[in-house]
Amino acid sequence: MTLGALLEIFLMIGNVGTAVVMFPILRRYSETLSLSYVASRTIEATIIGVGAISLLSVVTLRDDLAASIGADGNVARHRGADPGRDPRLDVPVRAGILRRPSTASCSAG
Repeated sequence: MTLGALLEIFLMIGNVGTAVVMFPILRRYSETLSLSYVASRTIEATIIGVGAISLLSVVTLRDDLAASIGADGNVARHRGADPGRDPRLDVPVRAGILRRPSTASCSAG
């Protein structure tokens, strides 16, 4: 994934380089056209850069999560949660989004 981000950065440089090289050629025909072309390629390179930074941040967060879980994959012991439950299932309950089902049995009437 980091190789992909590096290639995206090279793509950014290539986009801006293409615009700079094409500017004098397009300026012979229209100054507005040449400036618009340079501006659009620069905006394209900026969007590609945002995508590369997003990719690198997701990879970093994924690596941090893998390091926090540990080799055995058991998060519960490290965070003091109930070892019998999967702590990933408790996140919406703790946030108040979902309610934990009651242990009382419901009778159908």
